[in-house]
Amino acid sequence: MRFIVGLIFLLFTATLSAQLESFFNTSLIANVNERNTGARSYNDVWGYQDATGREYAIMGARNGTIIYDLSDPVVPEEIAFVPGTSSIWRDIKSFGNYLYVVADRGQDGLLIINMENAPDTVTWAFWKPTLTAGLDTRVLERCHNLYIDEQGICYIAGCNLNSGGVLMFDVASTPGSPEYIGPATFRYSHDVFVRGDTVYSADLTNGFFSLTDVSNKQSPDLLAFQNTTRNFTHNVWPSDDGRYLFTTDERPNANVDAYDISDLDNIQLLDTYRPLATEGQGVIPHNVHYYDGYLVISYYADGLKIVDASRPGNMVEVAAYDTSPNTGSSDGCWGAYPYLESGYVLASDMDRGLFVVEVDYQRACYLEGRVIDADTGLPLSDINVVIPSEQANFDRTRPDGTFRTGIVQSGTYELTFNKAGYQAKTVSVDLQNGVVTELEVALEPIRQVALTGVVRAEDTGEVLPAEVLITGAEGTFSFSAVSNGDSFLATDIPVGTYDIYVGLWGYRNKVLRNVDLSVSEDIEFLLSPGYADDFSIDQGWTTDRMGSDAFSAWVREVPVGTTYNGQFSNPQEDAQSAEEDPSGRCYVTGNGVLAEGAMDVDNGTVILTSPAMDLTNYQDPVLSFAYWFFNDGGSTAPDDDLQFYLANSTDTVLLSTITESSDAWEFLQFVIEDYISLEEPVYFMAAATDRDNPHLVEAGLDAFAVSDDLSVNTEEAFEPEAQLVVFPNPFTSEMTLRLSLPQNRAGETLRLFNQWGQLLQQISLSSDQEEFQVGQDLPAGVYFISLQSPQHQPITRKVIKQ
Repeated sequence: MRFIVGLIFLLFTATLSAQLESFFNTSLIANVNERNTGARSYNDVWGYQDATGREYAIMGARNGTIIYDLSDPVVPEEIAFVPGTSSIWRDIKSFGNYLYVVADRGQDGLLIINMENAPDTVTWAFWKPTLTAGLDTRVLERCHNLYIDEQGICYIAGCNLNSGGVLMFDVASTPGSPEYIGPATFRYSHDVFVRGDTVYSADLTNGFFSLTDVSNKQSPDLLAFQNTTRNFTHNVWPSDDGRYLFTTDERPNANVDAYDISDLDNIQLLDTYRPLATEGQGVIPHNVHYYDGYLVISYYADGLKIVDASRPGNMVEVAAYDTSPNTGSSDGCWGAYPYLESGYVLASDMDRGLFVVEVDYQRACYLEGRVIDADTGLPLSDINVVIPSEQANFDRTRPDGTFRTGIVQSGTYELTFNKAGYQAKTVSVDLQNGVVTELEVALEPIRQVALTGVVRAEDTGEVLPAEVLITGAEGTFSFSAVSNGDSFLATDIPVGTYDIYVGLWGYRNKVLRNVDLSVSEDIEFLLSPGYADDFSIDQGWTTDRMGSDAFSAWVREVPVGTTYNGQFSNPQEDAQSAEEDPSGRCYVTGNGVLAEGAMDVDNGTVILTSPAMDLTNYQDPVLSFAYWFFNDGGSTAPDDDLQFYLANSTDTVLLSTITESSDAWEFLQFVIEDYISLEEPVYFMAAATDRDNPHLVEAGLDAFAVSDDLSVNTEEAFEPEAQLVVFPNPFTSEMTLRLSLPQNRAGETLRLFNQWGQLLQQISLSSDQEEFQVGQDLPAGVYFISLQSPQHQPITRKVIKQ
């Protein structure tokens, strides 16, 4: 049997499989959805506070504008509804005692709502002046967006005149009666923000944002413009100090961008943010607002997102509330308003109405640093950096080796850094909220060596064209020697410990175990003549099928065990011990699927044929091999078989027909000359057949050898000292352990570990203990069963509970 030496302890590697929750660091206060008129019933939202401190929520609806009194935020009270043209786009702002509303459809013009006597009385009027912008004179009918600055200048964007460019109005001098000033820009603006005579415009279809100086209202001056990462700039919002600008691109899987605009001649993109928990699912960022170092973002499909942007070069999500978890990519949260004195955030969902949400604002735990080559000090790029946390997070080192990431939950985390050609490194970091943890990681290059050598025949010294296979934990390398006397060369082998296999048909395989390749080596391999194949090396066996439905051909692989009615149908190990064959390979009829009957022989015959054997110099050659044959299932009694033949150019003779099903390796030997002449090349064949009534048919071949010594008992040579069978695997409720334990191993211990190497259960065994059940109380996951004793190598099985 194939032993697994030692218990396998798995290193925990952080991945992006842990998904960020849709609701964290937030609490729902209220949800109002009483004016739902069908799909996309609502649009934008704004907040308003009157002179008494009373707070209101104003929300655009498809057929008008709704005003809610938030005196009791748990039960918002609708105090007014202003009917308007049917439109799925409305935008609202406030100044003084007035609300100003525009719609992107119809002919409402500018809606002006008087809140002076609210909540008792609310009045309104639609203002539709005739305006001139450049050579364009029209009635103001519809607009997309507006913003009112601290001076009481209202900037309206995306209107039906001036090509949608920004228009300026004075709403402070005569409250409730705007005075038209003139145009600020002449290209389409989708969204606008203004502070200190600077107009920040999201010029959607142009793909950029622009900054315009309007200190001289009669002669606006374009200061700068910058394309955003997806070239569809939907809205913009600056930081309080005006040094940074945050933008959204209204596109699936697009970013929220952070720009340094302190030097308008050299605008710099600092970072981008996307919700990693829904990466690639088509979610769309709609509107971003800046509040006290945080971004309050409304996302279609993903709802409300709170991002710590106090370090704009390292934006980290710190809170979320999904207003509509099941909506499509173009539905869900439209707008968010974070500026109420109470601290509540107002969010509008297109189908589910007004949400009042309490947010637990927390600064992120920032992790920033650099990864370098330990030898040269040069930066290493394209290394994934993931904090192993339930909150999705990710960054990749840049060309200068730097990375910036973070999470909201403080704690101690183990980070692993991997790069091809370097030794993996795990670093422990202590992360705290509001603290930047800086980390420099130096990765040690994996040194590489070469293996040179020659393969010779032990009896003649002749150079042989044998295959040399180098295998180990660091990777697998395969090279073929040449037959002209030159040595072979295997280069670029990472320093490590390897098994080296050498094989050529007509010679006995050789394996050197645990070769320490810490420096380049030159090795001479001597192969003794003979025929012995443990199938670690491909020595030229051929396969064929007879029958159109004979699905599974013979394959040379490490077998993957499958079970049927508590028995192994396909072997889970090869027939030899790890010392005899560390590769673990054998020939089986189909392999790789953890389900019975998935890759067995069906309605036909599959044949495995050896290369030719020249036995003319043998005195009394004996053929020995191990076989596997399992035959069960089906609607009738199994009638299938596994047959073995010897053949030469003229004769084919049957050695044996196996019909008895077994779930273990069996052993056979034959005196070859009793069956066939040795005067010409001899071939060996194994034929597994599934006949007319399909059954479960699995076969295997291993430990093939031809020897002149009949005294060797091959069954004893291959028989393991102990057996451990686990089935079913994977299992759902419990697994059965079947033991074959010789007397000399009585008193050994069976141990159950989890994937982190923690001991969960320990059982002392007696020699007559054959079968019992474990795993009933285990949660789903990966586990290891290990039969251990001080005097013997452990036998370990990996099991999975689903």
